[in-house]
Amino acid sequence: MFNRISIRDFQKKFTTEDDCKKYLFDLKWGSGYHCRRCNHHLYYPGRTSFHMRCKSCDYDESVTAGTLFHKIKFPLLKAFGIIFFVCVRKKGMSTLELSKTFAIRQKTAWLFKRKLQMAMIDAGFTDWKNVSEQLNFEISDHPSSKSDIECAHHDGSILIARKKGSPITATCIIQKENNNTNITLEASRKLIYRFRKKVVTGNSEYVPLNKNNIIRSIGDIILSNLKNWLKGIHHHCSLRFLKGYLDEFFFRFNFRRQLKTIWHQILLRLISRPPYFYKPNEL
Repeated sequence: MFNRISIRDFQKKFTTEDDCKKYLFDLKWGSGYHCRRCNHHLYYPGRTSFHMRCKSCDYDESVTAGTLFHKIKFPLLKAFGIIFFVCVRKKGMSTLELSKTFAIRQKTAWLFKRKLQMAMIDAGFTDWKNVSEQLNFEISDHPSSKSDIECAHHDGSILIARKKGSPITATCIIQKENNNTNITLEASRKLIYRFRKKVVTGNSEYVPLNKNNIIRSIGDIILSNLKNWLKGIHHHCSLRFLKGYLDEFFFRFNFRRQLKTIWHQILLRLISRPPYFYKPNEL
């Protein structure tokens, strides 16, 4: 298991495509082989060192088949680097930065980061019974100019749990817009800027914010950091894909004290999730 947070150590560990495939091979089949098609556990060597051929149905499976790496369009070495920068860096990286750093198209970086976000859903949040604070807020699109376009509104809740002796964990739930709210194509392209808090409920925990002893709830601080991260790193995101960016934010938040294993954890999720193919009309 790779458990370093230094980019130099990462570059020493993964220098070729075979290094990446070997790591995925050990993660996928290290505890035993099972055919994806017939679930048989006996195999022959495949057509390469990183393939397995089932003895029952003769299916030759690659190390990336059936995972979120399925049919990846650029080298695994670059994919591993993108995962490292997105997960280990404190604030991640925008797709524009990733495209410049790894010499790939911005759309390609966006599509792969979308797969990462699919693997980050509700990561680390399992204490539904220990929710100590719930922060309800409203999200709306913000037209750049005055017009008759109707704004789309979503209701959201940040759930914060803290078990004794464990770090604070959190997640965000977004509800779709009301049935009587219409989102036109033009409105859906507007930028997300407004997070309007509605109410804080539950047994809130409070911490000092500065030297003047100004007190704010943990939920308020998380919400403030979330807004600054969206506007500062990504500048904007569409209403359709906001949930993915929220999953990314809370993934890093929940694994903030496990930086040495966060990269390995997301790799485990990537190989255990089924392939994802972008659908232009998804919400």
